[in-house]
Amino acid sequence: MIKQIRSKQKRKQRLLGIVVISIISLIALVTCNACYWLFSDIQTRCVKKIAMGEETSLYDKASILSLHLGICTVGYLYCHDAARANFKMLVTDKDTIYMRSDKWLTPKIKARFQKHRLGRMAWNGNVDYAFSSPEKDGAILLNWCMLDVREINGKQCYVAECDYTWKQPSKTTLKITDKLAIVVYEQLFYELEKEGILRPFKLICYCEK
Repeated sequence: MIKQIRSKQKRKQRLLGIVVISIISLIALVTCNACYWLFSDIQTRCVKKIAMGEETSLYDKASILSLHLGICTVGYLYCHDAARANFKMLVTDKDTIYMRSDKWLTPKIKARFQKHRLGRMAWNGNVDYAFSSPEKDGAILLNWCMLDVREINGKQCYVAECDYTWKQPSKTTLKITDKLAIVVYEQLFYELEKEGILRPFKLICYCEK
């Protein structure tokens, strides 16, 4: 009886080990493939395919999804509000998402509110997306947003509102250091929107005055 129990425990341990190794291997495979897409010309080739009206393959879509998952995970270290918003695209069924935060209140935005210059706000991504930029958190999360002051939950708030979608074709450069930059073609993620994998929404960021 004791031998049978020990035998069952060993089988469970072996099974658990196989599951853990399989999960680690899958994560490693997805990570390596995402790096391949980031640092080779395959992104460019896929963008050209889309521009010519060709269908993206299942491998293309899976690889683009791995890039998006990278934005939601590793990207949290770069700009965590943008990572949160992108994760919402995977899981939400809402048309409007409210995000209470003050990290998007960058020096340029604060200056606009101080002068009561509301309306359209945009950044130069090649400069303001850089890791060292004081505008990074607002620029990456809210480029091409509308600034406003309005009441939310009974309080006057600074507000930035934008359509959170990857529909507009754009080549984004994220400057990590002076010698390292990551390039992402945003229109790739629109392929996932068309498939219903990602859901666009209206993002409203706010902070009490």
